[in-house]
Amino acid sequence: MGKLEEKRRDDEGKITRQRKYQLRHKERGLCVECKNKAINKKYCKVHNDKYAKARKTIEFREKHNLYMKKYRKKVKVKTK
Repeated sequence: MGKLEEKRRDDEGKITRQRKYQLRHKERGLCVECKNKAINKKYCKVHNDKYAKARKTIEFREKHNLYMKKYRKKVKVKTK
């Protein structure tokens, strides 16, 4: 019995087609986005690179926003 079967029993059939597809591919060692072999637990090389780039962009924005918040606190605007 695979994880997919356990999931079906836990959710009592309330699992979407997309999630079934993802679990089935994950069990077989395939990318959850396409039918290529996964290089890590979830994605093939193409999709891993795609999502890695997105993660880096988000991390950069978060770091930049934190820096700007600290910078704004240090610099007080003089008003006349």
